[in-house]
Amino acid sequence: PNRAGFSGHIIECPPAFAGCPSLNGQGVRGAFSRISTLSFTDEAGPLGSLERAYIEIDGGWGALGIGIDEGVGARFYEGGPTVFTLARDHDPILDPTGINGVRVRNDISSIGAKVSYVTPRILGLRAGLSYTPDAGTRGLDLDTDRRAPGVIEPELDDVIEIGLQFSRLLRDADLRVRSSLTWSQANSASSFYSDTSTTSFGLEFERRDVFRVGFSLLSSDNGGFGDYSALSAGGEWYVDGWAIGVNGVRAEDDTIGFTSQSVTVGASHEINDMIDFTIGYRDSETDFDLVNFSAQNSATHSGVLLEVRIQK
Repeated sequence: PNRAGFSGHIIECPPAFAGCPSLNGQGVRGAFSRISTLSFTDEAGPLGSLERAYIEIDGGWGALGIGIDEGVGARFYEGGPTVFTLARDHDPILDPTGINGVRVRNDISSIGAKVSYVTPRILGLRAGLSYTPDAGTRGLDLDTDRRAPGVIEPELDDVIEIGLQFSRLLRDADLRVRSSLTWSQANSASSFYSDTSTTSFGLEFERRDVFRVGFSLLSSDNGGFGDYSALSAGGEWYVDGWAIGVNGVRAEDDTIGFTSQSVTVGASHEINDMIDFTIGYRDSETDFDLVNFSAQNSATHSGVLLEVRIQK
């Protein structure tokens, strides 16, 4: 309940305790990571959200989109494959552990109303630009508007995202190469936080029906009270209709003072055109660097995960 929309807190750290990050006796949160030192009081019940509603004009000069959509920072993401699709180890759609703090997608604007332009692909390379007036949106997978009482908010707006994305097949080697480089800048309406700049890079290699390997990196100043950095790496190998994968992720948030990491191994199989599943094992740990704090300052989860996906 404390991690709805990925935001929230993992271990509560009231500012009254020595060693807890605070500003003027109030709690803080990472402007990019969205992790908070205090918990939310509202109920995390059923929630609906309009996730896509935009008009796109597409032509030989590129594509212009206006409306509710992802920015180019998220759309251009490239990196290592994840053996789980929904309960993935970074930027999870579903987080069974509740302690995942790893984000490698440069998605500070979430699904807010925005204007985006993407150029045509030339020799495998395309560029993109997005502008989002207000970065506070209540998306189901990434809620950037949920607030906790007693926590100073960064109040991000006027988000600019710029990206380059490359995809090309090297026919002689039968190898597909994908890569991306993105940068975002978000202004802060709060006098306590500074503007937030975030950069990400990803690289992936794929040989069809044989393997996929890659990695992604992200670095953000996280609003000015300590940087946020994240790394993800993984690979998949295809054997007799199965995809066998291993993934590792790690993130550090100096604003909140936590380190989050996990290792996942698993296998995925497509049963038919509508149903596929993944089974695997994950070992996760999140540690907080708290001084003179009597509460538990680490959280760990290890266990088997089963993910069944039904789609048309």
